[in-house]
Amino acid sequence: MSGGPGSIPADVVRARIDEILAGERAGAGPTVLERFGEWMSETFALPAVSEEALRLLLWILAGLVLVLAVLLAARLVAPARRAARGDRGGEREPGPAAKARARALRREARQARAAGDLRTALRLSLFALVVGLGDRGDLAYRDAWTYRELLARGAPSGPARALLAPLVAELEAKGYGRVPATAADVDRLEALCTAHLGPLGEEEG
Repeated sequence: MSGGPGSIPADVVRARIDEILAGERAGAGPTVLERFGEWMSETFALPAVSEEALRLLLWILAGLVLVLAVLLAARLVAPARRAARGDRGGEREPGPAAKARARALRREARQARAAGDLRTALRLSLFALVVGLGDRGDLAYRDAWTYRELLARGAPSGPARALLAPLVAELEAKGYGRVPATAADVDRLEALCTAHLGPLGEEEG
């Protein structure tokens, strides 16, 4: 397995370790492995372990560390690669289902407006706009996210963010009762839905 830039080939490392161990064996004192084996025996009350067995153990540990390092690097690099490809991990609904849902929300908004419920009409129209933009790929949509979470975590395109950020700030207050909703607000949001998602059609209303 090759490493990254500047990494040392495994055979070079192995040869260097063998040279060090061979040099130590040529000297008068015990080798590093022998001292390590003695320490293990004394510390853990183990029987004496041969130098070859210790060498094998160290290579196994080194291999495990290398595997863990590769797995960690892959885990860190994968999200960046997905972002570079524009891959949002399948978070969008299938196109036909999302389109049908956006149309249904727009029809419900029209019905709420006809019944005089402007707040509900406003809320449903904004919902339809967000679902429709998600279907187009302008953002990654998830039901569990609030609008603010969609802006923060849904990777909206530049135009989608510019469109939704001020709408969310303004219409959340109007859609949930803190500020009165007006017919002009509903008109404006219906026009945005038409501009970005296409006409609904009278036969669907």
